[in-house]
Amino acid sequence: MTLKSSLRLTPTAQLSLAAAFSALVYLVVLLWPYPLWSLYLGPQLDLGQLARHDGLAALVLAGGYALIFWLYLAGYRAARRIGSARGVRWVIVPALGFAAILLWVYPVGATDVYDYVFRGRLWGLYDYNPLTVAPMQVSGDPWYPYVTWVWSGSPYGPLWADLSVTLYRLAGDDWLRNLLAFKLLAAVCIPLCALLIHDMLQEGEREQALGGVLLFAWNPLLLFEGVVNGHNDLVMTMLIVLALWLYARQHARAALAACTLAALVKVTALIALPVIGLAGLRRLPAGRARRQYLMTGAALCVLIAAALYAPLWAGPATFDALAIQDNRFTASLAAVTKLGLEAVWGTEAAEAWARASFSVLFVVIALYRLRAAARTGVPAAEARLGQQLFDLFTLLLLTATLWFQPWYVIWVVALMPLAGPARARWAIIWSASALSLYLLFDFVWFWYPEFLNTANVLVLNGVAVLMWLAPLAGYGALERRRARAR
Repeated sequence: MTLKSSLRLTPTAQLSLAAAFSALVYLVVLLWPYPLWSLYLGPQLDLGQLARHDGLAALVLAGGYALIFWLYLAGYRAARRIGSARGVRWVIVPALGFAAILLWVYPVGATDVYDYVFRGRLWGLYDYNPLTVAPMQVSGDPWYPYVTWVWSGSPYGPLWADLSVTLYRLAGDDWLRNLLAFKLLAAVCIPLCALLIHDMLQEGEREQALGGVLLFAWNPLLLFEGVVNGHNDLVMTMLIVLALWLYARQHARAALAACTLAALVKVTALIALPVIGLAGLRRLPAGRARRQYLMTGAALCVLIAAALYAPLWAGPATFDALAIQDNRFTASLAAVTKLGLEAVWGTEAAEAWARASFSVLFVVIALYRLRAAARTGVPAAEARLGQQLFDLFTLLLLTATLWFQPWYVIWVVALMPLAGPARARWAIIWSASALSLYLLFDFVWFWYPEFLNTANVLVLNGVAVLMWLAPLAGYGALERRRARAR
């Protein structure tokens, strides 16, 4: 044995080192400068304000996350070499450690978690309907200064309202405990989702299962947006992964129920229903079995929705907040299109055309993909169910998402271990490019406001789209060139 081979670390040791250094970077780059316990009483603070838009702070953040992504990929390579089902603890335990650190980081990337807390308080303390009552109607509440979206009811579903009021009642009338409760809910979803992913991956190439779990559980964007910022997207995607797991266990109707619950957290999850519904339909012989499946599956979904909406139902006004959500254009292809047309058509016409054209584009391509999947043989189609959902959420983000935000990438990150290596690489690149938007909006925008605000912030939005889309386009072009070469 040579000295070089004797000094070579085992895959388990490499994985442990990647975890230890990742934890250290999270401590230095996020927890030390932005501790929750000393900042939580400051209303509506963001990363730029806390860092005073300082260039050195931006450099530390960018360098820290570059290192985190490098360690993430190093951990993935080590996990693939371990290749043991028993090694899942070597991935999940470090992920829990990262979450324990990030739980105590101030939500520097968004104020959504403050809105979650306040809307839970609306129902729990005042007995107001959080889906229809705007926070501004209780502007005298001491927690009101922390809320950003004060002019409308909650844009989320009744299941999220139920979870919010439950967490509020458990945490009591304490601001810090409430913040921790919502962040903890997101953190708990990570190991639960990871175990479901691990179980599904073991049915295929078992030696790849551990690497797939790490791709999800250690993903830097997932941890930042889920645990630091406390976004409810992790709850939604956990329920979608649960639906896939139930479907793989031959429980197609239960999978539809899980999809319905996901949509009752966040309406985005509705697009998973036809994918899983059609997959379940293809399993059955034509005729009575299919009709029974459609009727019972639809009835189950309707009953779940009706039961959860019933305590909060206020007629058509129940859905008013969803319409308001559809009026915001930021950092998306639709936003750039709308801003480019404003000078010619005016704001109202430009918004209407951008919204309609990108929505139609999504529907046409989605229907084409669903039809193509329906023509595929059952075994092949079921093997690619994760890919189909990944592609559909990707299409939604590229087209019908008018207001693009980094945490939306969680939707594809949760599915990438089940979608194959090419899509996993796509999601990793997207994670890094989406996180880079914080540098633009919290630092660069304040350094060059006149340039970026040109043409009613068209330049700002154009740069934002280039930052998250150009790396994806470059990767896609590279993959096509490799395919032609092969």
